[in-house]
Amino acid sequence: MRNTRLAHLLLSLKPKERELFRQLMEIGYLKAPTEVVAFFDTLKHQNYRLLKVEKKALLLAVFNSESERADQKLRQMMFILSNLVQEFIALQAFRKSQSSLLHYAAKGLAQRGLFKEFTKLMQKLIQQLIPRKLALASDYWRLMQYHRELFFHPETEKIKGGMSYIKSAMTNLDMAFVLAKLRLSCELITRESTLPEKHPIVLLDQAIQLGRQWASQNPFIDLYLSVLHLQRHGFSPAMFKRTKDLYFDISSNIPREEQLLILMYLINIIGKEITRGNHKCLEECLSLYKHALKSNILLKHKRMTYPTYTNIVAIGSVIEPAWTLQFIEQYKENLHDNYKDDAYAIAMAYWHFNQGQFDECHRALIQSTYLYIPYNFRIRSLYVRTFYELSNQNLKMEESLTRELENLYRFSVKYKETDLAKAQAYLNFYSFTRTLQGHRRDGQISRSRQKELAARLEDMAVSNRVWLEQKLKAIPVKR
Repeated sequence: MRNTRLAHLLLSLKPKERELFRQLMEIGYLKAPTEVVAFFDTLKHQNYRLLKVEKKALLLAVFNSESERADQKLRQMMFILSNLVQEFIALQAFRKSQSSLLHYAAKGLAQRGLFKEFTKLMQKLIQQLIPRKLALASDYWRLMQYHRELFFHPETEKIKGGMSYIKSAMTNLDMAFVLAKLRLSCELITRESTLPEKHPIVLLDQAIQLGRQWASQNPFIDLYLSVLHLQRHGFSPAMFKRTKDLYFDISSNIPREEQLLILMYLINIIGKEITRGNHKCLEECLSLYKHALKSNILLKHKRMTYPTYTNIVAIGSVIEPAWTLQFIEQYKENLHDNYKDDAYAIAMAYWHFNQGQFDECHRALIQSTYLYIPYNFRIRSLYVRTFYELSNQNLKMEESLTRELENLYRFSVKYKETDLAKAQAYLNFYSFTRTLQGHRRDGQISRSRQKELAARLEDMAVSNRVWLEQKLKAIPVKR
């Protein structure tokens, strides 16, 4: 039967958590009707795998009836149990956050008039955060709250503090604003090409100005400022190296989520340079991925995503084919079973293509299916490039090349509304490849025409620019 919410919630709990969940319902900490507790016990016998249980079998097991009333009652109990499991998951997350527990304990003490105990606990919380040089926006926000509640919150007016504490609260509020603004600005600029319109970033210049004043106090601020500089003012090898080195120096001391975000920003910056034909940037990009692999941030619950796996192969197979082949095999088992075979086939296709083994690339491609729209674009363009190369050796492949070009065209037009910039880049790739196909069929190209096409390619937003440049130069020039 289909109740994915309850099924996935229950399966996310570990065995000991299910036992604790059952106990909390039984003692009334989680308010569950007796029949819902009994329903949970029934599901235990089904090993909690609701997706594989027939509705009829569940109705008979719980109510010994298939009536409409029993069906309605089952839906109600599943809804209640889903909410209870969700509440339990929230409690588990809350319990693991030591600072949140102490903070709410302190607030409870203040509300009960126990100001001496409240003061000691708040000061302990403040001391836990103050030594952290690599503080996040959330850390500064909490410090501001602690100082506010400790020294000039109406509920704790009996406690007096000096001017230094008020200044500290204000400074922490400003630091929280600066870091949050810098981080979200980096995110917005990274995703600009996929957005239907540009969104103005209010107060960004003020945040940058304040950030520069505090960058020496927190390298995390310095890192975001460096990323923003690259995003707003263009790529500079020296600036990128400085930013990358700073990221490598501090990444082990910041949360995994922050590491991944900054990695994504840096790869996006270097990726734009690669598409412009800056081949040296391939090494920079691969060094970022290698650092992430070494830091173990690309695996979550021992799983690697389909895009990450194929991105590393697409980059690495150009400059370090032996290392990349080892990577393909080593991390294959870390892919989800739903797309493991597809991702492996596409990875091998990229590897063979970049070694000039086009027959093997074609054989690998036909073993894959198209899963994600962004990778449909890339896989379809890989088909086009593969057939272009094969038709150099076998004219019978020319028809296959034309067919794949038309498939890419239809697909790009279909998804223009989903991602205009990406679709247009592939439409430009389609039209330029058709032009090359025509000149190659003629057997030669005039020098003036070659220069005209090279200039057009340089100004064009197009995918696979480097490959197109190589194929243009490969067509014989008229003497």
